[in-house]
Formats: sequence, C-alpha cells, structure tokens
Amino acid sequence: MASEAHVAGVEVVWDGRYQRQRCSWCGKTLIDYDLQRVAVLLPEDGSDPTPPAVWPVGAIVRTDGGFSTVVIEPAEGDIKVAELAPDACFLLDPAVTA
Repeated sequence: MASEAHVAGVEVVWDGRYQRQRCSWCGKTLIDYDLQRVAVLLPEDGSDPTPPAVWPVGAIVRTDGGFSTVVIEPAEGDIKVAELAPDACFLLDPAVTA
C-alpha cells in the first residue's frame, strides 16, 4: 500500500468515550478510538485516566495504510514541503480534497 502524508488536525473527544483526529486538509481519519476499548494505566491518585496521545496539531504525519504512522521531521535548513512529503494530500488538486 502506498504511503500518504497528512496535516494533523485538532483532536476531538466526544461524550468522554470517542476520540478522533483527522487531517486538517483532506479530512482523512488519522486516529479513531472508542476509549472504553483502550487499555490505559490508572493514575495512582485515583483521578480519571487521560486519553491516549494524538499527533501534534499541524504536524505532517505519514501513514502507510497499515500499522506504521510517523511524524515527518524537517531537517535543518530550508526544505520545501513538496520535497519533504511528495505524497502529501495537500499537494493534490484542491478540488479533490474540498
């Protein structure tokens, strides 16, 4: 499966149960959890556990469509986004992602 790069959007937790994060540009789902089905450590102080971590808003996230997803870190210097992520959804024709 081909890789795709996306721009991480804002995380939303609905009703304390569902956690979702989508691409800010094209809307593809990057994270989609039912928090009642996710195992987390309970805080020793008895407080409610926090949801799993999400991608930083604005980060360029590359996924291979399977189990591998990583944040693309720009190297030192001036790098064009097209060189950094030639598979990015935001390089597609805007009509495709509108």
